[in-house]
Amino acid sequence: METNKRLTVMIVEDDPADARLVMLALAPFSARAKLAPFRSLGDALAWINAGNACDVALLDLSLPDSFGFETIRRVREAAPSVAVIVLTGLDDEDFAMRAMEAGTQDYLVKGSADGALIWRSIQYAVTRMRMEEELRLAKQRFQSIIDLAQDAIIAFDEGKVISLFNPAAERMFGYSGDEIVGRPLSLLL
Repeated sequence: METNKRLTVMIVEDDPADARLVMLALAPFSARAKLAPFRSLGDALAWINAGNACDVALLDLSLPDSFGFETIRRVREAAPSVAVIVLTGLDDEDFAMRAMEAGTQDYLVKGSADGALIWRSIQYAVTRMRMEEELRLAKQRFQSIIDLAQDAIIAFDEGKVISLFNPAAERMFGYSGDEIVGRPLSLLL
């Protein structure tokens, strides 16, 4: 991550006291972060849709116009390249893992994170988001190479279950990838 780049941090928190605590905690990092506070998801998404750049969203999941993991989905849909950190009152590892599976890069428990921890979480989330995008692009390039290969390419796991079947393999064996992926390799031999 570029260490000199000033990050834009969108804070979506409807409780003014909680929002103020986050902004005060991040005040020592004001040279490296521009804060954009919002009290509703609709206002935050309108700001993004108006063309404003954002690197990371600190996101409460209990807002007047959105609740729970639906809030994450809506942010992901509107701004897929924005890193998301959930602000929650729950100190629950199961909840945290579900939030990560829903598309967040991290979560912070309200009131238990100081400015340094919030800033570190922001930096990690932005870096993780960039790495996830690089991985997605690498997978896309790999898939293009596999799809364009003139030779049949078949991959299988340790249980000899087919996990990859390119178009050349489809032509050679007469099965579509959808038909054969997940089936035993012995079907082809």
